[in-house]
Amino acid sequence: MKAATKALNLGLVALVCFFFGTGFAHADNLFVANADVNTIEEFNSSGVGTAFVSSGLMNPTGLAFDSAGNLCVATGNAIKKFNSSGVGTVWGNSGSVLFDPNGLAFDNDGNLYVANDGNNKRNTTGNL
Repeated sequence: MKAATKALNLGLVALVCFFFGTGFAHADNLFVANADVNTIEEFNSSGVGTAFVSSGLMNPTGLAFDSAGNLCVATGNAIKKFNSSGVGTVWGNSGSVLFDPNGLAFDNDGNLYVANDGNNKRNTTGNL
């Protein structure tokens, strides 16, 4: 019931997720990838948003957290991993099998699954 209450309290944020990007909750905050302005916003439980990542992204879409709490983002032809301070590193770039990655999900073993829209394949990327 706690998650449903937060969703109701963040109704405007849910609309932002629906119209402009992808949202993912972690540690009582909601992270939203806004592909229109190439940012990731972080909203607290009161609905107050701040820029989590405001540069270095190209059409960010899929979001997923790994078991260490790092935020992974599908952006351009790459997967970028951001620590809790918003410092990012590139993992999986256009020289690999990625072309317009979109959805991301981790399994219980830490393997990252990527919806690879550009070449219509599903890739298992291995453990980050």
